[in-house]
Amino acid sequence: MHSTGIVPRIGRRRPPRVQGLDGILLWGASHRLVATLACSARLAWAGLEPAGILLEGTAAATPWYEVRGPAAGPTVVIVAGAHGDEIAGPIAAEQIARWPLRRGRLRVLPRANVRALEAIRRYTPDEPSALSNLNRNYPTSQRPEPRGELATAIFEWVRAAHPNWLLDLHEGRGIHATDRSSVGRTLIISHSPVAHLMATQMWRRVHTTVPNPDLPFTMVASGGVTGGLSRAAWELLNAHSMTLETAKGDPLALRVRQHRSMVHELLQRLEMIGPEADPTRPLPPCTSVPEVQPPRRIAVYAGPSADSGAVHRAWFQLRGAAGRLAMPIDAVEICAGALAAFDALLVPDEPSAAPGALGAELDAAARVVIREFVRGGGGYLGWGAGARIALERAPDLPRLVPAKVRESAVNARPTTARVVLTERALPQLGPLPAGPMEMVATLLFQVTREEGLTPVTVWAVAEGPDAEPTRAVAIAARHGEGRVVLWGFDLTAAPAWLVATADWSAGRDRSARSHSSAASAR
Repeated sequence: MHSTGIVPRIGRRRPPRVQGLDGILLWGASHRLVATLACSARLAWAGLEPAGILLEGTAAATPWYEVRGPAAGPTVVIVAGAHGDEIAGPIAAEQIARWPLRRGRLRVLPRANVRALEAIRRYTPDEPSALSNLNRNYPTSQRPEPRGELATAIFEWVRAAHPNWLLDLHEGRGIHATDRSSVGRTLIISHSPVAHLMATQMWRRVHTTVPNPDLPFTMVASGGVTGGLSRAAWELLNAHSMTLETAKGDPLALRVRQHRSMVHELLQRLEMIGPEADPTRPLPPCTSVPEVQPPRRIAVYAGPSADSGAVHRAWFQLRGAAGRLAMPIDAVEICAGALAAFDALLVPDEPSAAPGALGAELDAAARVVIREFVRGGGGYLGWGAGARIALERAPDLPRLVPAKVRESAVNARPTTARVVLTERALPQLGPLPAGPMEMVATLLFQVTREEGLTPVTVWAVAEGPDAEPTRAVAIAARHGEGRVVLWGFDLTAAPAWLVATADWSAGRDRSARSHSSAASAR
């Protein structure tokens, strides 16, 4: 195999839209000066409002976004979400759509196949089997027309943009470096010398994020699957195109960051973005356009040691609630100051097979940032190992909450319990059913008193299996300007309680949070 990882392909090559790299990767000093001056006066910014709705009024309706820089430049189109069980691409695309541009135009379709995404299925529900795989329905050199209403609408949307570049974000099972039948961790490139050179730089960038260097990303010069969007964009629209595939087995936050890193490298080399677009942060700290009703921004911890099932459920449940923006995050991004963009941090449990892993992953450096985030006004919501972290002391750092796990529950097996919200919790959570709800309780809390920490409120109790009095399975307290809620069971089992708890933890002074988080990141 070539040292670059490119798999050679025998066949014809179409001439690139721009001859050579000079016209597309390099700009003269005069162009840089114009772009810099224009950028300093007005940075283009992607707001929350879509530029349009594809197939509006149908079950497949999906928003798309457009960002324009103040100076002329290339047009880049990003599409994600063709397969409903590949969520890293849609998340990354929604984040990228908020990057400011210095020149050119960026068009983003984050959720191409909303019906499949809502069903969390690879294929489109209620479609004939021949049309159910969206990424096989685009036109080919032998079949010039797309198949089906959705593929037709997306391809015409791409065509109307006249793209110089098209990136299709996907995820694969397995890793191509060890299993050639898998496309996980690959950059699948159109037959364009310019795309090859660009992909090499993107490969070098994303390679730095791979936990095991022996399992790298691979560049595959196949042109893309027949009937796929990337191949159609190259063969029929003469756009430089790539399919970017992360690996589903990697943690969600890492996969999303890998997509951001590859796209960032492309846009940076096209001189479309500057340092204002930070790929280490899921969201920018603020927007240049005030939001009338800003959504509550919830960071969902999705590092390697977080329970991936709970991460996905929490993300889906929060994302499906109106007025909320949920994004995965990990320790790398926390230490890079990414919490400054969020109102609250959700930390779920760890897998039962890896006790203590989450605590080791969120090390002293990450915990300092988290505590400063909460002290300055950020929210913290945790259960299982995520709750234990908030109760642990650290050098020169107090607990977030004056409580501890009851000794009788430390080595006990999880038990099903009837959980009821207390009268003190209901006013904080809004109009919710108080229960009882059957839950698998893993932690019981014991409230303590500690100097400098605010008192704890018991939010939920579990009825004991014997004559023992009711026991605390949810507690809440303030820490500095922030709010902390800890639960003794997987809160995704009660989606309404999860959303209400996230809202309460996020409902505090944003200005205090932003100032403190920015300070902790410096």
